[in-house]
Amino acid sequence: MFFVPIVIKWLDDLETIFCYEVLSPWTTDDVIDALSSTRDFLKGRVPVAIIFDVREAGMIPKSFLSVTSALRQHRNSIIHIRVLVGPNRIIRLIYNLMNRAFPDLLEGVAVKDTLDEAYDYIVEQSSVEIGKLTADD
Repeated sequence: MFFVPIVIKWLDDLETIFCYEVLSPWTTDDVIDALSSTRDFLKGRVPVAIIFDVREAGMIPKSFLSVTSALRQHRNSIIHIRVLVGPNRIIRLIYNLMNRAFPDLLEGVAVKDTLDEAYDYIVEQSSVEIGKLTADD
């Protein structure tokens, strides 16, 4: 079986919540590949919210800050609800540093410990109907 370190998927049955699930080990090339694959995966649909699920991400690659320009390029200004789920201490530290260095990149990103907390936050923040989480999440 082929290991994919960053899985892109819908989290709900109405396909309103899009997710990048990051699994250890991963590289900056994996980030670029996932961002590049997103447009094809979405097929013109625009999600209401994006979740960056880093609960199983482990360590951040040494060169992670080198992908900030790619992250900025792929940031969709139409999607206002973005949630970082389950960051460990290292990822929280990097998030806080990036938030200070690149506030426009992380503007509006909420940090939640669990997928359920993220889902509740999205439902609370959204002005449209959000589907139910699918069973495999």
